[in-house]
Amino acid sequence: MKEVHKILLNNLEKLINCIEGEYFISDGALLGYRREKKLIEYDDDIDIYLLPNSYINKNKLKEYDLDIQKYYICDKIYSKNYTKIKKNKWWEYLDHMRNLEENKNLNRAELFLKASKTYKEKSIDINFSYPYIDIFYLKELNDTEYILPVYYGNIHSCNYFKTPKTWCKTNKVNFCGIEDVSIPNNIDDILYLLYGKNWKIPTKKRDYTLNKI
Repeated sequence: MKEVHKILLNNLEKLINCIEGEYFISDGALLGYRREKKLIEYDDDIDIYLLPNSYINKNKLKEYDLDIQKYYICDKIYSKNYTKIKKNKWWEYLDHMRNLEENKNLNRAELFLKASKTYKEKSIDINFSYPYIDIFYLKELNDTEYILPVYYGNIHSCNYFKTPKTWCKTNKVNFCGIEDVSIPNNIDDILYLLYGKNWKIPTKKRDYTLNKI
């Protein structure tokens, strides 16, 4: 097992003790579990979706030497025992702006100009270390569906994760050697929603499709 995966799984085992309410593993970690029974070789994070009214108990995080930082489209859970990531703050903010639905038709110059006007106020200093676990928060769209929004009032990767609530009922499984980890009830449907009809076919590149339903 890769060292980064060992760290991720160790942090996940600690983190699930700090989650108050319902959650499930999603995205690449869920894909790896379903397709290969392990984390995908090139994956270096784990994504977790919290259902409404669920939250991370920050006091418990401290007991496990974990910390949390609010970032652009999610919260980052990381170990304080590792050195924080070093990234170009401007390019991180620009990448965030590029992924917002409201900016999808802007050309490079227009995007640079718009980002420069809000950069000082809204850019975020990186405190989290590598590797990290991403936390997303599902919200109620209506009586039957959830939607995944992100900060600044926009939605995940210029699109949205909209799913029937029934798909998000959870089961406890042994996840890569960790007992009692929650995965969604309709795992295949959610993977199709995220990765398209060919989700069962391994690929060497990241594939994030998000099919609307």
